[in-house]
Amino acid sequence: MNRHKYKKLLKRTKFLRRKVNDGRRKHKQERFERDLKRIWKRAGLRQEPKGWVTPKIYLKRHREGSN
Repeated sequence: MNRHKYKKLLKRTKFLRRKVNDGRRKHKQERFERDLKRIWKRAGLRQEPKGWVTPKIYLKRHREGSN
């Protein structure tokens, strides 16, 4: 496949790839949160520390004010 056809393919499947990657990121984030729970339980805590907010490190942050 030459460069021209490859670039055309990328453009054609752009949004499909974005959807697939978003699903993978969501799955990674869920796995990360599960691992955190496991760490807390090993440390002797029954639940997360008070005031803790789990960071969304794998999910994309969309701009709120861009309309």
